[in-house]
Amino acid sequence: MSETGSMEDIRKDKKKYGEEIRNNKECEMFESLCDTVLGIVERWIPKKKYSKEIEYRDELVEFIRNELKRRQQDILFGTPKKHHVKKEAGRAHADIEIDRNIGIELKRNLKGKTEMNRLSGQIIDYEGDYSCIIVVLCGEVSEETVDELEYQFEQRYGGVGLGLGTQGPRVEIVRKDEIWIKRKKKKTSSKKPQSPFDIPSFNLPTFDFPSFDSPFDNAPKKKGRKKKG
Repeated sequence: MSETGSMEDIRKDKKKYGEEIRNNKECEMFESLCDTVLGIVERWIPKKKYSKEIEYRDELVEFIRNELKRRQQDILFGTPKKHHVKKEAGRAHADIEIDRNIGIELKRNLKGKTEMNRLSGQIIDYEGDYSCIIVVLCGEVSEETVDELEYQFEQRYGGVGLGLGTQGPRVEIVRKDEIWIKRKKKKTSSKKPQSPFDIPSFNLPTFDFPSFDSPFDNAPKKKGRKKKG
């Protein structure tokens, strides 16, 4: 092999290695953003029961924007990355987009096989647009509907909540329906807040000592002298 040929091979290897490093870094950054947005959506609780799906969407959009801005302000070192959050830009896009990589699809009062199949079809259409898709269920949703939806996603993507893979995007289901909200409020109210100054109460241990007779109990008592009258 000539010296020129070996140098060309080295350059190709370096270029290929550099591309792999960049791809890995982008993947790590994106996975972190996906987890961040997922955590934000999971913390969101609708302020009220809305009659329209877009009302849930508008409230969630503002919540995500505010949370991402707050996270940027908390960064002490380095330049925080600004994220672009926007509402649906057409029927071919999800209800909410973050950096054109994460799609959030909201569904209110999802029920029936027809609506579930329609949602599954939308997620399939988004496969080429997003690497992370979050489905948010609002309003009235039955447990059977949630189970069926999870089953459909599992059959296609190999499981809900899996990371990036060859089978498709990462797909997550987040419940914000009325059943979930009632459970959340009940769980929160059952937890009694404890003051940091509260001192736990405890009982001092008691010890039972064996009983014994004093050696002085059986000693003869001295008779007192009678006074002469």
